[in-house]
Amino acid sequence: VGEAEAALALNPSSPNYAGTIGYLFAVAGDFDRGEALLRQAFESGPAQPGWFRHGLFIAQYARGEYEKAFREVERVLPPAGFWDSALRAAALGKLGRRAEAEEALEELRRLKPDFEDRVSELLSRTPIPSRVRVDVLDGLRRAGLREPV
Repeated sequence: VGEAEAALALNPSSPNYAGTIGYLFAVAGDFDRGEALLRQAFESGPAQPGWFRHGLFIAQYARGEYEKAFREVERVLPPAGFWDSALRAAALGKLGRRAEAEEALEELRRLKPDFEDRVSELLSRTPIPSRVRVDVLDGLRRAGLREPV
């Protein structure tokens, strides 16, 4: 934490530093600080890496702000592969928007055909707090995820 704050102090107007460090704070579980830094990065200019939005998703999803989290993952440009579909499906599952969630799962199945067979393994490799991982899995189940028996 000290090193991150020192880097920010040395480069207070760098959207890259703010976004990258904000993402790291979010995945480390300091959701408020992470979100504030990520917002700072986007306020500096909208042309930030799409994966910064995953940090915002994590912070909002962790707080149960599923609609906000969904809107963030919808804005990821360029698309970040199958994770966008997985996160979209999880948020929609939590929101009870089953038809849209199933569409997101179908997209996920096209992008990552083995996702359902490997969901636990893949989620375990994500750099997010374990309680958020559990909640994402719950959202995916609510969306209609078929897990291996």
